[in-house]
Amino acid sequence: MKQSRKILCGILAICTVAALGIGGTLAFLTDSEQVTNHFSMGDLDITIDEPHWDDDGDNGGTPGDPSDDTPGDGEGLNPGDTRDKDPTVSAVEGDSYMRVVMMIKDEKGNVITDNDRLELILQTIRYADSDAIKEGIGYTLKDIEKYPMINKDLYDEDSARSSTGVYYYNYKKIFKQGDEAELFSDVVIPLDWGHPQVEKVGKYQIVLQAQAIQSAGFKDAAAAFIAMDAQIAAMPETVVDQNYKTVDEDSDATFTLAKATVSPV
Repeated sequence: MKQSRKILCGILAICTVAALGIGGTLAFLTDSEQVTNHFSMGDLDITIDEPHWDDDGDNGGTPGDPSDDTPGDGEGLNPGDTRDKDPTVSAVEGDSYMRVVMMIKDEKGNVITDNDRLELILQTIRYADSDAIKEGIGYTLKDIEKYPMINKDLYDEDSARSSTGVYYYNYKKIFKQGDEAELFSDVVIPLDWGHPQVEKVGKYQIVLQAQAIQSAGFKDAAAAFIAMDAQIAAMPETVVDQNYKTVDEDSDATFTLAKATVSPV
């Protein structure tokens, strides 16, 4: 077998020499293959919605309009009123670090800085799992104090970033595509509130803003939020970068307590 190979190699060598002698040129065997790599940029998309909250009234009413006979869920509230209010963030596309910013504003849209007023408003916000707080049932302050203000299984308050009237709540994990995260579930006006509390609270708004930044490329949430803070500070308000989205849809809730002395917006 070895001998046959040697003979074959000898014949090939002779043929090559002969070809060189006749043609005077050398033809190289060549081949070419192309590999095409397809790239696409990822996207990040979150939404915030309140499935059980109707701010405008069932028939398209306008909050604060005294001539409107279709009040929204936040209008004309009295002690003992309970409303389902369930701001829920959804990860439509992409994985991210996510947080919700809650701003408590007055009837003119200014952040409330009166601590006594804020304390009363924050008393009314509660998270209760499995519909433990039910719309249409009145509760005292003692009844609802056993429930946390936010969903602590999913969110932590970021006290370093929070300020008077503006509160940051960080989602505890990577917010993966397909996840949903409810911040709180109900607004309850305590049965034992009297005229002083109603007058103090007056008319106010709860404005909720969901913010997210891609999780890829960051060591942890702390690093991601530092980068997001810098990016937000540097960009015009009208610009939304493709790697960062702020969503503020159907999440501005206006509240008017009965007997309040403030004028409609």
